Amino acid sequence: MTDEFAFTLLDWNIGGGKYLETRSSNRETIRRDINVALKSLIEKCKYPQIITLQEIVAYRDPGKKKDELVELIDINLINGERKNLYRYFPFILIDSETHSAKSKWKQIIKSGKWDPRTYFAQGSAFLIHEDLYEKHFPICDLTADCSIRQEEYLIEPVSLNSGLYLGDRDTEPRCALVTHFIYNPMGNPKPLDIFVVNIHLTTIMKEREEIPDVDLKATEIRMDQIEKLFCGIISSYNEWKEKGFPECGKKRNFGSSETDKRHQSLWILAGDFNFTPASLEYETIQKKDFMDVVPLKGLGTKSRGLGNKAAITVDYVFAGPKSIYLDPEGISTNKVHDDINVSDHCPVYAKIPLKIPYDGTASLLSARDIKNPFDFAIKLKDEGNAISKQICSKINTEAKEILQKITGPSDMSQKDMLCIMESLNEALKDPLSFEDCAFDMNGWSKCAKSLIGKNMGKKDVHLNRLIMEEAYPDDINRCLVNKLYLNEIYGNDAEDCIKMLRQPG
Repeated sequence: MTDEFAFTLLDWNIGGGKYLETRSSNRETIRRDINVALKSLIEKCKYPQIITLQEIVAYRDPGKKKDELVELIDINLINGERKNLYRYFPFILIDSETHSAKSKWKQIIKSGKWDPRTYFAQGSAFLIHEDLYEKHFPICDLTADCSIRQEEYLIEPVSLNSGLYLGDRDTEPRCALVTHFIYNPMGNPKPLDIFVVNIHLTTIMKEREEIPDVDLKATEIRMDQIEKLFCGIISSYNEWKEKGFPECGKKRNFGSSETDKRHQSLWILAGDFNFTPASLEYETIQKKDFMDVVPLKGLGTKSRGLGNKAAITVDYVFAGPKSIYLDPEGISTNKVHDDINVSDHCPVYAKIPLKIPYDGTASLLSARDIKNPFDFAIKLKDEGNAISKQICSKINTEAKEILQKITGPSDMSQKDMLCIMESLNEALKDPLSFEDCAFDMNGWSKCAKSLIGKNMGKKDVHLNRLIMEEAYPDDINRCLVNKLYLNEIYGNDAEDCIKMLRQPG
């Protein structure tokens, strides 16, 4: 069983610097043209779930308050009557107050005839659709049930370079903006984490003008930024996951609505990468098991000057690891929208079809599910307990021998516990494990009594896990993902499972 759905994204470097360089008599016309073009694109692309923008800008006239900033992006125009259709999250990378080098802003003041005391800012941004926003969580959040909504949002900036900004393109600060969405697709409630990273890599003066030394230097800078992207962000998160999501190096105490049983994370990288498809940078990203999900690029994504046709490709949407979820057959219609001429970059649209496999292993026992291994082992040896007796008839010989030798905590090694757990999980996966077991459900939850009573003869790993949780409530932690499976599979028969979701682990 698989769950299939598509993640949709629109990426665009809107070239906001040109807006600031325009004189006041034409400035609002350009602002409106950019926003009308973006609104039209959104409608044409059937309202993408997320939009990644680069080179967004803003300004504030002298004497105005900080909250009177004029943004290039007019979110009210884009949303129209649906006020919360998209939520706008800008992030400032450079501005005229934070950085002492003023050469960039002096050029803008001169070109646009600005008051020299004007405040200017430039950066990148996300537009998040209202439906996707309900799945938006902090980067390190381990929520299992997306219906438990947090009001806070969090987009984390990760610096891709260091050093002083000297007011030129070569030293301009570059940053990866990381945001996180959690999916619990219908019929497959094991959480899937999707990370979208908004990227704008470095380009330097005189690059791509047939000066080999300059091109080599630019490649070296971007390769270093790509290493930070994959090692400092993606690998760092994945290694944290493999270690069990520790906190400050110590074992994590999971909350009642959290789970470490999650699908492998999916990463989507979008933005202005400033390299071509023939470059070492492009090849490196593909070798990381990432797919370029916009194969049709026409003449390219960037023109040599506003109003000209695209001449080179520097804007991309990559997704990976492609070997896990991506459906390569579903990306053939993704394309560059080269009919937009209000920026020197063309927008890039990607519909990313995903196939999420059903994974029943989420309900199996893990080491952290056992509260006290010794106490649990002693209870398993109790032949007076009908369920313990039934389990011991199902586990393998090695596990039985380990249980028999245990008389105190020192008799039980971590290896012994893992062996017992592996054997217990085999019993959980066997639908006949508790078939002939006459056990007393006195004191068990309404959910357990209802489900087990109605489904005698057709038990699965989820019901078997529920039986073990009810039989050993002081020894086995409740599995939130298993509760979600029970409710999803058995519907109204699991009416009490929704209440169980709110109960502590």
